[in-house]
Amino acid sequence: MGIDPKFLQNPKDRIMLHDGLKLVRKLMHESKGNSHLIIEALPGPPFLYNSITFVEKLYSSFFCMTFFHICGTCRMKDDCDCLSNGVVDEELRVHNVDSLRIADSSVFPIIPSCPTAALSMAVGKRAAEIVIKAEKEIKT
Repeated sequence: MGIDPKFLQNPKDRIMLHDGLKLVRKLMHESKGNSHLIIEALPGPPFLYNSITFVEKLYSSFFCMTFFHICGTCRMKDDCDCLSNGVVDEELRVHNVDSLRIADSSVFPIIPSCPTAALSMAVGKRAAEIVIKAEKEIKT
């Protein structure tokens, strides 16, 4: 099961992308500063962006993607978060659900401006420490 971000589903988005691509092509081909432009790589000179359907199919199929890794969907409340209580507490426990913790990038209260792999591993390490501590407390 994947997440469908529904890129270009809104007709206004398709029109804006279409018009933006036309403008970029026009500027690149008419600009006096295009001495570094050798050839248009994609979709190439034979193609004209006169069809929104063409733009939609080409770009939604091959080039539309999220810039950031998906995170923050089960956010932990941060110090500045006065609008919500978050989904998990400081020990990664899901509010109002017994015996469930979340230990991945979904607990990030904000989207970091860096790759999330190391941060996710740090959350996992911290989760392991929390669970081990909780187990020891139960046994004593």
